[in-house]
This record gives sequence, structure tokens and C-alpha cells, in this order.
Amino acid sequence: MLRVSWSRQRRPLLLLFLILLLIPSGCDFSPVPILPQPTPPPKPPPTPSQSARPRGGTLTVRLSGDVPQLNPWLSAGSRDADNISGLLFGGLTRLDNHLQPQPDLAERWDVSEDGTTLTFHLREDVAWHDGKPFTAEDVVWSYRTMLGLRSSYHSFLRIQETIQSIEAVEPITWTVRFKLKTRNSPLLSDLSLPVLPSHILSGTTPDKLAQSQFNQAPVGTGAFSFEGRTPGQSVTLKANSRYYGGRPAIDRVALLVAPVEEVAVNALREGDLMLSQLSPSAAEQLVTAGPGIRGGAYDELGYDFVAFNLRAPRPFSDTRLRRAWALALDKPGLAFTATGSGGNPVWNDVNRVSWSYNPDVPKPGGNPGEARKLLAEAGWADTNGDGIVEKDGKPLEVSLFVRPDNAVRRKAAEAMVAPLKSVGIRVMVDLADFNTALLARISPLSRPPFDFDVVILGWTRSGLDPDPYALFHSSQIPTAAAPQLLNFTGFAAPEYDALTIEARSTYDFTRRKEIYTRMQSIIASDLPYYFLWAEKFGVVAGPKLNGDIDFTSPRYMWNAAQWYIEP
Repeated sequence: MLRVSWSRQRRPLLLLFLILLLIPSGCDFSPVPILPQPTPPPKPPPTPSQSARPRGGTLTVRLSGDVPQLNPWLSAGSRDADNISGLLFGGLTRLDNHLQPQPDLAERWDVSEDGTTLTFHLREDVAWHDGKPFTAEDVVWSYRTMLGLRSSYHSFLRIQETIQSIEAVEPITWTVRFKLKTRNSPLLSDLSLPVLPSHILSGTTPDKLAQSQFNQAPVGTGAFSFEGRTPGQSVTLKANSRYYGGRPAIDRVALLVAPVEEVAVNALREGDLMLSQLSPSAAEQLVTAGPGIRGGAYDELGYDFVAFNLRAPRPFSDTRLRRAWALALDKPGLAFTATGSGGNPVWNDVNRVSWSYNPDVPKPGGNPGEARKLLAEAGWADTNGDGIVEKDGKPLEVSLFVRPDNAVRRKAAEAMVAPLKSVGIRVMVDLADFNTALLARISPLSRPPFDFDVVILGWTRSGLDPDPYALFHSSQIPTAAAPQLLNFTGFAAPEYDALTIEARSTYDFTRRKEIYTRMQSIIASDLPYYFLWAEKFGVVAGPKLNGDIDFTSPRYMWNAAQWYIEP
């Protein structure tokens, strides 16, 4: 998987692990009984009254680069392309600003008692942009095609791993049944992938999809329909008068290519742009300067972290030493030192805007006295007065591996040396080429395998469900037979394992939130990772753009159909 930010390529990650973050297993480890679960109560975007919304106008939105591929299956994962897709297309579900699936083209769904059959009841008032009716045939064709599509995007992988069959059932035009290989509630997030029109594409095989003319003039079911594209300059959309959520108040959306941030900032000041993603510092300056410019910042769907090797006799196999590491450091200060205003300190593996986020996890730091106490409790003491603690005659010295071409992580590594030394831990920053050295350190195939104590890495989460199975379930510890697995720290905790399986086995989001709350507390306490920061992205809206915009969410455009422009 590659670390690719919205505005620029940044810190490429674990090429060894191209299996994206949250791929479910075909095995079912869970003894947990599953009861039938109803569709969650619909949470439609807030809709101002028609009288309160002026109609007309063109919404101008910045694109950081050209978007030549308008087929949402082939461009999935690109922030600009995903924003366009969200305006053009619908899925069975739709992720809200808290990343929770809500009904979309499916008005509701039912789950069988064993959790392996999902029945979706489709809306009957949906039409494609060309006027053809949307039916179960489109859903069946779309998901059967996805099963054969070659893609590294997480949602496609989970769909291919989890879905056994798709068929239309009575009433056959409006009802679709998914048979799953194993119960898997995170799939509901993946089913937000756009459904494509079978009446246009049914003769196109998955291997020929990239060559289809549909990709240049897409037809969807979304609030806006495709109007035109000028390569390297713009993509324009127009309001869909047939939209099942009601015709948008905005007449057109013009997405304008502006790779240079300074150009975008000036366009916002002049009113030529109404919505733009920017660096956090540029967004803050615009909002502060005004007049009337609103904005904020959201965290990337990922994070940087220090990973510990938890295998005995490695020193950090002792949880007390990992906690001492965390207590010795000032995480907010460390994040600022490394990223400036570009990163938010994080304390667990769930994005802070997520419906499942636990804000009350332990947040240790800035307490070197407690760090020293934990080291002493674990049997480490400075017996020779050199400032470094020892145990059984061996000093607590570790190499912190970091890739030399990542300046931000190098700053963080170097900034950790002094505060850790102050509590008795000697850290030597070891620059390790990513492909030839760093990957080998965390691999089960090297000799010796897993030859590291601490390493700085980062994850980009392409799946939007909080399921952490691939990272922390003990079955996902890499072996020589399965080196691609992602739990390379060797983390294993029976309670956590059981909760992970229960969380992905229940379709009750209230219960899932309770489970994830506990799971985040376990990770924050046991510390297989010392989480560092999530990259921040600023978003600003000009004074004429009105609507309920959640600037703190990566899904800030989820309800764009409800926005309006003041004349």
C-alpha cells in the first residue's frame, strides 16, 4: 500500500503489504451467536426547507490535479475522484460524515439469524441520469462484476473475500440477496461502492472495463449528472432533476484543476473558488482573515506510529517498558516538532470523527518520573551511573529504524532520543533503506526473522470501517507460510481477539460501538504501537456557499446535495 495524500505523494509505505488494511479472513473463529439485526434508522442529510434555500448558481471546487478516470471503480481511493464519484453515483449504502453506513439506493436491509444473508430492499423511485429505471438487475450485475475485477482497493478485496453469491429475489425488481461466506458487518461500509448501470455496461467484461467509453461520460444515479470535462482543467456537473433525494438547489458544480495552493488561496479570496482543500496553515489563515470564509481540518484515514517488537526476549515484550516509553514523551510536542501544524497527535487506531471513536482512552505522556518507576518495577536500574538502565548486566539500548527519505519521521525519531535517555533508555536512530533493510527487519522470511526492537512506519486506511482485525488479531501474525499478514509486532491478547471477532460478527452498530470502545482502550493500554500523529487536511468554504458542512470529516462532501449558494 502506498501513502498517498490528497495534495502530494508522501511517505510510501510497506510495499510488502499490498493487501490493504482490513482484509477479512475466510475463516470464522467466532462462537458468538448472531441475532437478526434491523437496518439502522436512516440518517438522511439535514435538509433545509425549500423556502430557505435559494436556487441556482455554480459551486466551484478545487481539484488538486487532473482526474482523467471518471469510472468510480477504477479511481477509488483518490480523494478528488471520490468527491466527484459521490456527486455522480450512489451505492447500496452511503457513508455519512461519521463514516457510518446509511441507507442510500437500498432503503433498508435485513440480516438473517446466522448473519450470512443480507437482503436489500431497493428504492423504487431511482432513475439513471439517462432516464432508465434503476433496478435489482443493476445491483446484481455490479457486484457480480466486482467479484471478477482485479483491484488492490480494500473494499473490492473484502467484497471478493466475503461475498459468495448475489441474486435478485421476490419482488425481483427491487430486492437483492447477498450470501456471505462468513458473517461480516464491515461489509456494509464496502457496499457504499457505486452501483453502475447494467443497461450500458452489461456487455463489458471486467478486463475490458478500463477501455469503456463510459469512463469518459459516466451515467450515475447521484444528485448531479456529468456535463463535460476539459482535460487538465475542469470537470463540470449539472443538477439531476430526477434525483430521488430531490433536485439540488445548486444548478452546477465546476471542479477546477488548481495544483498550486497559492493559486487556490487567491481564487478563494477573489470568490472564484467556493470550496477547497488546503494545507491546515493556509486554511487557518483564510478563516482567520475572513470575511465570511468558514473552514476547519480533518485527520487523514491513517497515522504514523512507532511499532514495538513484542516477542521475548526483546525488551519491549514487557508492557511496562512500552508504557515507560509513552510516559517519557510529550506526544503533542513531538507531533508539532515533526510536522509543524500538519499533524494531529493520535492515541488509538480509529479516526477521531468515526462513529466508533473512543475519546477516553489512556493518554500517557510527559511524566518521566512514572516512566522511571515502571522501568525499576520491571527490574531495570542504572547501576554504573551512566544514565542508562541495565538488567542482567545488559544496558537498555535499542535501534529505532526509520527510512532516510522521510524527513518528518526522521525529525520525530531524533526528537525522541533525549527524553527517552532522560529516563534511562538509549535510542540509536538507525537509517534503514525501505526496500533493502527496513522491510527485511519486520519480515518472517529474514534470518533472523523480525530482527528489530522499534521501527517507525505508517498506515493509510483505505477501508472506512474501523475493523482492526488485520492489524492486531493474533491470527494475523506473519509466518513463513503467510508473510503478507500485517500483525508484525506479534501482538496477541485473548480478550482483544474475542472482541475483534464479535465486533465484525454483529450488525448492531450500538453494540459494535461498545466493543470498539473497549478494544481501543486495550490497544492504548497494551501499546503494540506508540501512535504518533495523523496528517491534517484543511478545508475552507467561501462566504456564498451555505449548508451543513462538517469540515472535521474526510466525508465533508457527503451531503453536498443539500448545500446552496447565496446570490
